[in-house]
Amino acid sequence: MLDRCWERLGIASALIASAKGRRIDGELVERICFALVTQRCLEPGSKLAATSWVTERVAIQSCPSFDDQAAYAAMDFLLAALPEIAERIFATTANLLNLTCDIIWPHRR
Repeated sequence: MLDRCWERLGIASALIASAKGRRIDGELVERICFALVTQRCLEPGSKLAATSWVTERVAIQSCPSFDDQAAYAAMDFLLAALPEIAERIFATTANLLNLTCDIIWPHRR
């Protein structure tokens, strides 16, 4: 169910598209991010706990075993690409909900 929601909201495609042109495997980072989010939803824990959770306790489609370094690399990618990812997800969600938006205030750090 979580995987279907992830796909429907356009999160998977936003991550994969945002990874293009970067030195990272988009499909791999998408699955790692999904695993981290799924673990936080079902059995909250650290990124380190997520690595063993994925390996030992659950089966996530197309998600390879990964180590804590891969989890940190995925999180670094998310931080670097956040504005682009958020824009893509917003566009998909607005389309799903049939929303229109005239003004979007930029995120400031």
